[in-house]
Amino acid sequence: MSATAPPYDQHETVAEILAWFDEKPTIARRTQAARRIDGLQDLGTSTLRSLRCVVIRNYTIEPLGAYLTIEAARAGLHLAVGYSSYDPSIEELDELLGAAPDLVVLALRLEAMSSALTRDLLANEPAAVEALAEAVVDRIDVLVQGVRARCNAMIAVHNFVLPTAVAGGLADTQNPVGRLNVARAMNVHLVAKVRQTGGASVLDVDHLFASLGYQDCYDARGDRTSAAPLSPIALEALATAQLRNLNAARGPLVKCVVVDCDNTLWGGVIGEDGLAGIALGDSGPGRRHQDLQYELVNLRRRGIALAIASKNEVADVIEVLTSHPESVLRPGDFAAMHVNWEDKADNIAAIAAELNISTGHMAFIDDDRFQCEWVAERLPDVRVVHWPDDLEPSGSLEDLAWFDSLVITDEDRQRTTMYRAEAQRRTTRDEAMTPEEYLRSLELVATVGTAADQHLPRVAQLTQRTNQFNLTTRRYDMAELAALSDDPGAAIVWLDLRDRFGSYGMVGCGIVRRDHDEAVIDTLLVSCRVLGRSAEMVLVDQLARISRAAGATVLVGEYVPSERNGQVADLYDRIGFSVVDTDGARRQWKWDLTAGRPGVPDWIQVIEESDGSRE
Repeated sequence: MSATAPPYDQHETVAEILAWFDEKPTIARRTQAARRIDGLQDLGTSTLRSLRCVVIRNYTIEPLGAYLTIEAARAGLHLAVGYSSYDPSIEELDELLGAAPDLVVLALRLEAMSSALTRDLLANEPAAVEALAEAVVDRIDVLVQGVRARCNAMIAVHNFVLPTAVAGGLADTQNPVGRLNVARAMNVHLVAKVRQTGGASVLDVDHLFASLGYQDCYDARGDRTSAAPLSPIALEALATAQLRNLNAARGPLVKCVVVDCDNTLWGGVIGEDGLAGIALGDSGPGRRHQDLQYELVNLRRRGIALAIASKNEVADVIEVLTSHPESVLRPGDFAAMHVNWEDKADNIAAIAAELNISTGHMAFIDDDRFQCEWVAERLPDVRVVHWPDDLEPSGSLEDLAWFDSLVITDEDRQRTTMYRAEAQRRTTRDEAMTPEEYLRSLELVATVGTAADQHLPRVAQLTQRTNQFNLTTRRYDMAELAALSDDPGAAIVWLDLRDRFGSYGMVGCGIVRRDHDEAVIDTLLVSCRVLGRSAEMVLVDQLARISRAAGATVLVGEYVPSERNGQVADLYDRIGFSVVDTDGARRQWKWDLTAGRPGVPDWIQVIEESDGSRE
């Protein structure tokens, strides 16, 4: 396929277009490849999922479109991008946002918003500078809220990029209200403001450009001639970051990292070198191993489970994790340890089964190339990292998009503790005489309430990630949930479960929409971690209570079949709902609320939080 190929050919594929571009990734080819991908989308022959994006900007950013098209196509997406004028009117915003975009980007340069804070900063007194800075951030916050009022799109706000030169020279950095420090403070203030709007986040463009080099990202000539300050390097990095930000809204792709020990968590072989002979510390040969341990423990703090698969003696590994003074990781940081002489691929599969995580949500880190290739062949859906070679140039796990998430919830922070508690539950279950005896022995307590703002991040996670025990598999982001939360005709109910071994965290939610006398259960889902514990009964009973209190006389339950939710096809039958319609893609049942509520089993205590708070 030549560089003079037609704009599009209905017989070519997106993969072929990307391969053609990657052979020689010039600016001209990028533009042409983007047009051909757009053409396939217009013809209806593309396999990409379509999303609409609106960019509200005050500078020339249209060249970003081709970069976004290429990067989105790599992720299986097609972004149809529309741009505002430099100073959009209310009418223009209404038109742009009225088309129900999936993503709204606010790309606003400080230089175009306030010359008093940029080119003319030295003419202002410190108090005036602070007031001007606050006013600019407030303007963006008002715009964010205006976007939210008009649509339920995910909102990404670009922060302020520090300049490559400042009028104050070297003295600027010593001035709390100098050009650089004011921009830094504004970026902190911007995060505090934006995070208060559901479904809105800040994309740290300043950090992105700093890591690449401000000079390399800035096009001075383009800025002066056409208000186009971004270089090709900046545009490519920004497109990648924007897609990464978009994907992060769904939560991390990897839920568990399985790591080797010898020459990975520490240098050397513990079985041969002994505790005093391995390399592990904050300097010398052991530094890179300790750095890896810090990265892993921080992943654990973000909600990524850690596990060990190592050919070793258990006692030797435990000795390092318990007794080595430079070991950052301790036994309690790991949700599972498979330390034996068995095949590593088999151990990884066993860890997946133990934690109830698919291998497609796992990553494996090892210094041994043979082991990496073996696991990749045996378990092709596991993401394999040959450490440290695969992490160059930075050498850091933190650069991998696999672990991205825009929000870290309480459940994320407690995840390892939850996995370890689940192991204790399995032991109790194996010892129990009957299933009911086991459930009673757990001393289950369910706390339920109507969702407030602080619950929405976790509710969004549940709707995005839960596939098996999910009656309709409808996905919601923060913005959509915020709109539902404000809707007087709808209610979102969360469920937190604990037992004598500890908390499971928030593991279920239900959404009900009311229409006069009828209330419809839009969403009913429970995490697979608590299947068989009657959490769904509590949710249905609470949705019935709320609907009945709002004046509904009938509660309708729906089931929409998916590839993975077959186990709940007869849930409403089992609860005692009456069949309304079981034909076609959507099946319905109803409950007569005038006759009471469905109720819950007596082995689970229910605590109702009427004010939306949570213990």
